[in-house]
Amino acid sequence: MTHNPKVPSLGQVVEAAKSAQVLKVRQVCSLTQLSKASIYRLAANDLFPKPFKIGIRASGWRLSEVQAWLDAKAA
Repeated sequence: MTHNPKVPSLGQVVEAAKSAQVLKVRQVCSLTQLSKASIYRLAANDLFPKPFKIGIRASGWRLSEVQAWLDAKAA
């Protein structure tokens, strides 16, 4: 069986899904162990990824950006 370069592998599909996953503020709080106020304060001071609008009254964060921030903190 040959691999068609135009068809993404399962690993590529999983990585793309992870990078596209959007977290709500409660999920970000749970993942980072920070309060909502701390998350918004850090984002306002460019010390945490900024949220983006996902609806009229809702904002979200990309999982990949939050994970990168956590990885940088651990390093």
